[in-house]
Amino acid sequence: PNENVLQHARRHAIMVAVPLLFLFGLLLLDAFFMAQLFRFGILGMLVFVLVAAFAAVAALRAWLLWTSNVFLVTSHRVIDVDRHGFFEWTVSEADLDRIQDVSVHKHGLLDYVFRTGAIEIQTAGSSAVLEIGHIPHPFALRASIAEAQDAIRRQLDAASESQPDLDRRMKELAPEDRRAVAKYVDHLRSRKAFSEFSKETERDEQG
Repeated sequence: PNENVLQHARRHAIMVAVPLLFLFGLLLLDAFFMAQLFRFGILGMLVFVLVAAFAAVAALRAWLLWTSNVFLVTSHRVIDVDRHGFFEWTVSEADLDRIQDVSVHKHGLLDYVFRTGAIEIQTAGSSAVLEIGHIPHPFALRASIAEAQDAIRRQLDAASESQPDLDRRMKELAPEDRRAVAKYVDHLRSRKAFSEFSKETERDEQG
């Protein structure tokens, strides 16, 4: 509830521009030799169609992978969406209060020329690492994660400070009122657990 997307990042546009330009050149080359290929009859036509189909499908796949692979920072968590093909997805997430380390790495000349980098996130109690490479302004993304973590810590501190007052108010209630409040809290927790289970099931079915 009340979860907002603070920032999102995907790989630099150059990561999709290069393969798209190559495939576009392949299509132009195929069209240029179309007349020569057609002289070979059905075999030449088949080669022309196969090359054109390959270039078109590969270009579509490259575009979908670039647009679908995204790194989201929300007010509650970090979400890493990885698309590996037309029908294969991996979605990983980490709560902000469980993130232990956020590091930025630069690999190779490409990152220095286009000022991109890779960001890696290590969480508590898990060996899994959330990572995305070749993103623009990786240090700004790390700063956004740190700011979101600070906001979560302030919320948790405020909640912990209000807990003694809540306990005092509960003690002032009559026994039957305390039982009614406790029963209602259990009901809310059950509804929340069921809602989270339903969302998890929907994500599994969609994945």
